[in-house]
Amino acid sequence: MTTTPLFRQEALDAQQAQYLRSVRIGRNPGFAVAERRIGEGDAVQADQVLFVIATDRNGIEGPTAALVAASLARRCGTIKAERALRETKSRRASVRRRQSRA
Repeated sequence: MTTTPLFRQEALDAQQAQYLRSVRIGRNPGFAVAERRIGEGDAVQADQVLFVIATDRNGIEGPTAALVAASLARRCGTIKAERALRETKSRRASVRRRQSRA
């Protein structure tokens, strides 16, 4: 008993070539393409960045990335203020030690 292929070899070859050439990117509602680093028909290498995806999501209080940035800025301000206070206390202690020796 001989078997007959369901599709012609030309059709299978064309389908395989089409499959290997195309990349489909689905849309996720929480993400957006921020930057496209390749163009239509460009050759690409393994591990090459094709797109930069923005993942800015909105929370109850607003955009998450903006909230994180604001929180980091506040923390940075607090650290600078603590450092300035420590330096001021250190200078005052140094002046007191010099005055007590005199």
